Amino acid sequence: MAFTFNWAGIRPSSVQVSDRSQQTRSDAVAWGNALRGLERRQADSEYADMLKEYKPYDEAGVNNELKQLTAELARLKQRNAEIEAQLGG
Repeated sequence: MAFTFNWAGIRPSSVQVSDRSQQTRSDAVAWGNALRGLERRQADSEYADMLKEYKPYDEAGVNNELKQLTAELARLKQRNAEIEAQLGG
């Protein structure tokens, strides 16, 4: 007993090969941009935290650095006056 099959009426679906290289490049660019955006957001957040910690003015609105420099200048002038008095000038 022999078996035969007529393949004449069978049509396999055709395979469409598509070039997805452009889509792959677009996806890579999108991922790169997303990563860069995340890095910038983290850096901006870190900078904002640094600015929150830096307080050049006190509650009265006086510049703390200016107050410190003025105090240091007064201290140095006082020390110069003491040295001058010791030298007899």
